[in-house]
Amino acid sequence: QAHCLKPSELTKDHDFVDFVAWLLSCLMAFRTLLAACFLSHAWAKVYQGSMSMWASTHDTLVAYKSEGSACKFADRKMGGLTAATAQTPYITAKNYCAVNRGLFGNGEVCGRCYRLTYKGNHEQGLGRPGSAVVQIVDSGSWATFDCHMTAFNKITDYDTGFFPVSYEEVPCATASQGPVV
Repeated sequence: QAHCLKPSELTKDHDFVDFVAWLLSCLMAFRTLLAACFLSHAWAKVYQGSMSMWASTHDTLVAYKSEGSACKFADRKMGGLTAATAQTPYITAKNYCAVNRGLFGNGEVCGRCYRLTYKGNHEQGLGRPGSAVVQIVDSGSWATFDCHMTAFNKITDYDTGFFPVSYEEVPCATASQGPVV
């Protein structure tokens, strides 16, 4: 941890080299503080959106075909649900979602992870507050996020519906071969 000496800690016996060392220690402390402030806000962009429930079956990982606008984690030509790309911790735990076309773009979000948070602010008082990190595996959602039932339930403690959520991109682990776009 960088530490900047107080001017009173310098004595008359200090020469120019000691002064320069003191000045550098102050600059390093300032740089460390500035970097910490910058990095704490790098992932801090939080957006508002909506979330719906996708499905609950064990093999509902779309892009099971090699065509369409999807991330193709479970592409049949790569081995389907046994493909290395379908073995991320998020996919195996059913913590994945499709996103709407606006967020999907040209597939740039494939494989990215987002923390979805429901604050219990549903207009009808449904569910309970919750949060989970999900991985993006497809497009075509009406809501901002259309999540597998497991993730949906973890976040809302509910089985269906549209819920207001906040979301932010967070780092995630992906399969070594990554998604195919």
